[in-house]
Amino acid sequence: MICIETCQDNARPGRLASLLFLLCWLPFAGVSSAEPVRCMAQVQYACDRERCDRTSEGFQHAQTFAYDTASGMLSACLWTNCYSAKRTVLPAHEGTETTFIGKLVAEHQPDRYPPLLVSLTVDKHGNFVAVWQYTGQGVTFVQGTCTLTR
Repeated sequence: MICIETCQDNARPGRLASLLFLLCWLPFAGVSSAEPVRCMAQVQYACDRERCDRTSEGFQHAQTFAYDTASGMLSACLWTNCYSAKRTVLPAHEGTETTFIGKLVAEHQPDRYPPLLVSLTVDKHGNFVAVWQYTGQGVTFVQGTCTLTR
């Protein structure tokens, strides 16, 4: 991944300290980072070169995203399968949000379903954007909120 390699190549000592601080306080200020977080979509956009189609009903039960800073796992459950893998963390400017990105492997029949590139950006208030189905023709993304799973 060019972006990930570039971000890692440009890492500065100050950024490393910021990342460590952010990981200690993810996903929200005052909450232990060892707790997994689940993100539920509220609206979906499927975009191509011409336009984006917005959907706000009928998909929420079938699309969830989660991350666990303790295990380093990012996961996405999309309709008929769940995908998961270790993720890379990309801290944002001034620590206001964090992006988790990974090439996730299907949990059910991985030989039949190709890996899925997923990014999940979460802000300090628990709002998120998740993006997948990256192609040269378009992309799909959802927005919603994240909560701790205890």
